[in-house]
Amino acid sequence: MLSIDQVKNLHLFSTLRHATLQQIAEVSVVREYKKDAVILFEKDEADGVYFVLDGKVKVYRTAVSGREQVLMVLQAGQDFNLVPAFLENCHNPANVQAIDKVNLLVIPIQHFKRLVQNNSDLALALLENFSEKLIHLTQKITSISLFPVRGRLAKFLIEQADLSASRSYHVRWTQAEIASQIGSVRDVVGRTLREFEKQGLIHINRQHIRLVNRALLELEANLE
Repeated sequence: MLSIDQVKNLHLFSTLRHATLQQIAEVSVVREYKKDAVILFEKDEADGVYFVLDGKVKVYRTAVSGREQVLMVLQAGQDFNLVPAFLENCHNPANVQAIDKVNLLVIPIQHFKRLVQNNSDLALALLENFSEKLIHLTQKITSISLFPVRGRLAKFLIEQADLSASRSYHVRWTQAEIASQIGSVRDVVGRTLREFEKQGLIHINRQHIRLVNRALLELEANLE
């Protein structure tokens, strides 16, 4: 059985009572997936709610043409497939794939519903979780509506540079992951990065991006 500390490290469960954490640990299982393994297929019947214990996963949808749109990249502590637990039509809303080796905490849907019904602290935490996601999506939609890809990408690069300067390590982002963060697609992000480099705004050395002209990037991001 999972330990209470393992359960409490997950964002949704971090403020719950000990008794609630104990109930969650009792009905949870751990599943391990290798790198690139598909965890969920869109429109399949949902079997549970998922929480990332370690590793990273990508949530994505695929067009008829085969083109892939990464919706989000999730890391340790984050969750996915919560919504189907509360819908009559209980199907996975998107595909989910392991980016690297991952361990997931899984709670079967019926158990999760019962936990929410019997524990008001979990119900309140869930409402807060949904509210945070709604605000995030609203902000992303606003950004997509009001700012072009160049502006959104410039802002992302500046934010990541500032974060890297404030900590002792660098987070590596693939172009697909960047695209998911700014509401675009990998091809457009790659093309825009090349344009930025050609215009002298950034320098790309393998997977490392260095800001060359921050002032012009801030103009692109409308941060002046």
